[in-house]
Amino acid sequence: MARLLGLIFWGAACAWAVTDGRAKPTGAHPAGMAPGPAESAELFTQLADLRTTHNVPVMAVSLITPRAAHSGKLTVRTKVWGAQPDIHLRWGSITKTITALTVLALAEDEKIDLHAPLARYVDPGHWHNPWRATHPIRVNHLLELTAGLPDLSSREFNFNSPVSLTQALAINPRHRTTRWPPGLQHVYSNMTPGLSQLLIETVAQQSFARAAEKWTFAPLGMRSAGFSPQAPLPGGFKADGKTPIPYWHMTFPAYGALNASIDDLVLLTTHLISIGRKHGSSPLFQARSSLAGQNGLAHTYAAGLYPRVRNGLVWHGHGGDADGYRSRMAFIPEAQLGYVVNINVDNPRLLARIEALLETHLSQNVPADKPPPTPSPGTSSAGKFHGTYYPSGARFGLDRWQAGTLTRLHVTSMPGGTLRWQRGKQGGTLLPVTSRLYRRPADPRATVIFIEEGGRIYLQGELGNYARIPCPAYMQTIPGCREPASP
Repeated sequence: MARLLGLIFWGAACAWAVTDGRAKPTGAHPAGMAPGPAESAELFTQLADLRTTHNVPVMAVSLITPRAAHSGKLTVRTKVWGAQPDIHLRWGSITKTITALTVLALAEDEKIDLHAPLARYVDPGHWHNPWRATHPIRVNHLLELTAGLPDLSSREFNFNSPVSLTQALAINPRHRTTRWPPGLQHVYSNMTPGLSQLLIETVAQQSFARAAEKWTFAPLGMRSAGFSPQAPLPGGFKADGKTPIPYWHMTFPAYGALNASIDDLVLLTTHLISIGRKHGSSPLFQARSSLAGQNGLAHTYAAGLYPRVRNGLVWHGHGGDADGYRSRMAFIPEAQLGYVVNINVDNPRLLARIEALLETHLSQNVPADKPPPTPSPGTSSAGKFHGTYYPSGARFGLDRWQAGTLTRLHVTSMPGGTLRWQRGKQGGTLLPVTSRLYRRPADPRATVIFIEEGGRIYLQGELGNYARIPCPAYMQTIPGCREPASP
């Protein structure tokens, strides 16, 4: 197997820049000039005003920008309000990036084969997979959340006491059942990283915390990172900034328990920027285990990272929610731009507003990605995708999914090879990129794919996961899924 260590941990030729009196890691040159210190100071003033308006006890933000065009270095500007710069914060689901990096490092040490069935390494009695004979859960299904598992049950989510991995696995084992064939589609799940944790602890023969320290934190220099309460760690609060929320002892730390300083998250982000720029085909950026990934859709969840579009640019990263904390790590590898933000209030709308502010500010001088050309109408196969689609899986609400009560999506073929989609009161246009790849008008690349598999048609990507009616065999018990497809 190809060696991954240099790609994952030592790929960045780091230099150093000093900002706010502290040394920060740096990397390579940009695709466009970044905002300067004066502009960043104005941004920090806007952020401070938002913090005051929304009563946020602690806010931490780091901006990662090129120091100068073609200089080969990055500058990091960090500001922490309401606490000391080295305060530890909770990062929620950004933990999944750490979990994926640890599995990739074990694979690089040839302790794991990413394409092997999970049952090669751990007891398959920890999950039930009706498709195990033809579609076993594989290691890369864990990284890309394509194992066929929904999210945790409420019993597992609400269990708030520190427990061992053995105890966590025993809380609701019946729920750990695949509901669609592994490898079919990405469905976000906090259950799947629990199996990643089991894999890591079994192969490394040590706790998840110690394995992450050895294979990820230490190589990256993340000296403060861990998965248990550490001092100083401010409390988390509801959106009012006053009502405290108890510390969340997650059943499986591998899905969201990361505690660390913002400096450590900057180290993580700058390394990921370097990897993305130099090795865009890394498992961190190219999904391979779902039908979408296997059929050429690059815009999907990879190994602990996912893309999204803003202002015609593709950002990579991950967000986090840890009951009283909201966080985001995002970057554009080609432009060598990124940021990290954390607020210790449960206010997703505020975080979304901050994300928009940061991404617009950082990318203001970066040209939008040029959309791919639209194929000529004569080469279009849009007509074959016309019809009614039902969700092909569900993260939550499995009973409603199986009862056939979820909202259907309707696809209509339009002149010129375009498609029109409608889902309840929502709707829009899809422009062709290839015969099966499509994009929304504002997207700079394909974000939706139609896949013909086993005589059925699937839709995957930014609109969600759907199967055209009549649905595939595993959905035949769902009411309405056996209706004839629309003409």
